[in-house]
Amino acid sequence: MAEPTSLASLEAGFEREARLDEPFVVLTVAAGLIATLGLLADSAAVVIGAMLIAPWILPLRSASFAIIDGRLNLAGRALLTLAVGVTITIALSAGLGWLARLPVLGDEVLRRTTPNLLDLGIALVAGSIATYGRLRAVAEVMAKRCGRFISVGGVPAYRGFMNPGLFRPAGLPVPIREDAERVRDESEDDKGYRIVRTEERVFEH
Repeated sequence: MAEPTSLASLEAGFEREARLDEPFVVLTVAAGLIATLGLLADSAAVVIGAMLIAPWILPLRSASFAIIDGRLNLAGRALLTLAVGVTITIALSAGLGWLARLPVLGDEVLRRTTPNLLDLGIALVAGSIATYGRLRAVAEVMAKRCGRFISVGGVPAYRGFMNPGLFRPAGLPVPIREDAERVRDESEDDKGYRIVRTEERVFEH
């Protein structure tokens, strides 16, 4: 049986995913070229192929971990890597579009300007699959550390998550501390209040 992945190696993995290195740049350029050519060729299959090799989920995932853990330096590096990837892709697509000089945009381009619920579903499924491997690594870290591990989604329990107007300026403060104020008034946020009560019941046993 393989040894459980250590927390240090998990953190090192997120550090690697935040790097602006050669593989990230090469995959970003390749994905940008494929996607742009697919749009110009009006081919959905080619666009989907570009989505499969695009590396943007890596810095996004790293930034999410960094924000949750309060590691602003790591979050900054991950977001900078993502911003460079976006800039490269925009520059490539703009350059190819200018060279092509097409008088009429294809249906694939026009469809990208009017996303629908189906597009949202595709994005959610793609993001879930991309994160699946990392979640398995997290599970290995927790293995043998306790008799039974129950994960409860806690972010909606904090004041401001479901009702951002409670703060000025509006929005949940990020990063948020684990001991931040939670929802205590049902009239303020019914869902958050029920989550708080559920968590309290879980941790009582």
